[in-house]
Amino acid sequence: MSATRVAKMRQMLEHYAQTLPTNQTFSSAQAGNREVLITGTTGALGCYILAALLTDSSITRVYGLNRRLNSSPLTTCERQRRAFEERGLDPSLLDSDKLQILDGDLTQADLGLPEATFTHLKSSVTTVMHIAWSVNFKMPLKSFDPMMIGLVNLISFSNSSAFRPTIIFASSAIALQSAPAGLATIFEEHVPPSFALGSGYTEGKWVAERLLSRAADVCGLRSIIARVGQVSGGLNGTWNMGEWFPCLVMSAQGMDAFPTIDKARIQSTVSPVFFIPPTLCAKAFVDFSRCEIVGNKIVHLIHSQEIMWNSIIAATVSEEFKVPLVPFEEWIKALRARYNKVTSNGTKRADDRIVRDIPALRLVSGLELVMGSSARNPNVDASGVPFLDLTNAIRYSDSLRNPDASEIIGPDDVRLWIRYWNSLKNPSKKQEPPRRALL
Repeated sequence: MSATRVAKMRQMLEHYAQTLPTNQTFSSAQAGNREVLITGTTGALGCYILAALLTDSSITRVYGLNRRLNSSPLTTCERQRRAFEERGLDPSLLDSDKLQILDGDLTQADLGLPEATFTHLKSSVTTVMHIAWSVNFKMPLKSFDPMMIGLVNLISFSNSSAFRPTIIFASSAIALQSAPAGLATIFEEHVPPSFALGSGYTEGKWVAERLLSRAADVCGLRSIIARVGQVSGGLNGTWNMGEWFPCLVMSAQGMDAFPTIDKARIQSTVSPVFFIPPTLCAKAFVDFSRCEIVGNKIVHLIHSQEIMWNSIIAATVSEEFKVPLVPFEEWIKALRARYNKVTSNGTKRADDRIVRDIPALRLVSGLELVMGSSARNPNVDASGVPFLDLTNAIRYSDSLRNPDASEIIGPDDVRLWIRYWNSLKNPSKKQEPPRRALL
């Protein structure tokens, strides 16, 4: 099965590599302005990057390219404003004269833009930030064909533009989820396809990374691949309740316990995670846009400061929900028992009310696999992610190298996230969560 999936990844890579531009055009033009084309600005990470770009005085123009949503009654500008408001970002930033929101389609060679707009972008853009990507872990690799077409079109756009803009691509650290257990550190370099096995999403990210590398070889494209780690809650605590960590935390009360990760039996008591606030992640993207690079570079975009699972996260959750801490093995065994009990009628689906109280029931198999590997493997963090080298990331980003005090995650942040999630569970009692400072 693994060999078949790897073969499909390589086949997809070769297919789209054949569509890359091959003419190596070199521009001697010097850009007087810094103009950024960014995709996916209505998404969670894209919102914060857009805000960071708009508040950076060295950037003179920002083009936010998003796909049209015929199913939505809102215009793209209205969706952008709502996305800012939901995440505690200042919507007045969107009134900036340097912002232009565009409706487009990355699967079209002209990005779905009017001819005059497309021509103007080719004559002015100095950096492309590609954030838009379908996040669906259940879809097969083949379903990501539109994503590959879009990436190739952006590569062609860069190759034919006046300033040969660098492409900064948001990849994912989760695409390293199947790295060999004995690997102590993963460096900022390309990896075998086997590292990304597990879902069409992760496998697609591997293909995209390799496409950018091929483009550097065949047409001289400059690109930075940012393997983004776990992005934490935002300024107002906003963090998608469907993700594994919110599900874990919000199951504490229903389970009457929260897990610790104890590696003492494998000669390691260190159980960190490297969650990164979206504000810091966004500032790093802006830092990367200032880099003068040649060819294809890879950076690991995680926090440079570790957050200890047991002493910061688990201790705060225990205090907030008044529940005891128990070893992960004991906690996951109890969760599996709950799951087996509520699905004993053969439906294989837990009752909605029970899942509302214990949302981790939806993810029991994944938690067994990912966090179970953390308890057994000294070479991964508390969430099961391999330890990642940060040499390039901190070289290219002063923000990562010297994070502000407000961007080092502590107990107050955990409380902020919990307050936000509680507001979703109890909308009648919803209160406006306090905001972190936007720096």
